[in-house]
Amino acid sequence: MVFLASRQGDGLFSMQQIGSNGIVPLPFLAQILVDLRRANLIESVRGSKGGYRLCRPSQQIRVREVIEALAERLDLVNCLGTETCALSLSCPTRPFWRRVQQSLKEVMDHTTLADLTAGKGDTP
Repeated sequence: MVFLASRQGDGLFSMQQIGSNGIVPLPFLAQILVDLRRANLIESVRGSKGGYRLCRPSQQIRVREVIEALAERLDLVNCLGTETCALSLSCPTRPFWRRVQQSLKEVMDHTTLADLTAGKGDTP
C-alpha cells in the first residue's frame, strides 16, 4: 500500500512492480492484493496494460483500514476479542491490554497512507 501511495497518480502497477523489492513472495502478495481489493482499498484493471492502484487518495485511507483488510482480528490478546479464558473477568492485566489496544487503534485511525509516505507515521 505504501508503494501504491507513494506513486499515486502515476498510473497502474503490476504485481511484479509492487513486489519488486522481493520482501513479500509473489504468491503471498497475490493474496494480499485480493484482500485489499475486496476491502475496496485498491482496484485492479485487467489486460496487458492493467495493474493496481489505490481506490481513494492516500490521504483518505487510514492505516487501520489496511490492517483490518489483512488481519483476521486486531486483538492483542485473545480475551479482548471473542475468545475468553478462565481469568477473563478477574484478570489483573486485562484493563492494561484494553488500554494498549485502544491506543493502538487510535493511532491507526489517525494515520493515513499519505502520512506514512511523507514520513509522518510517528505524529498523532
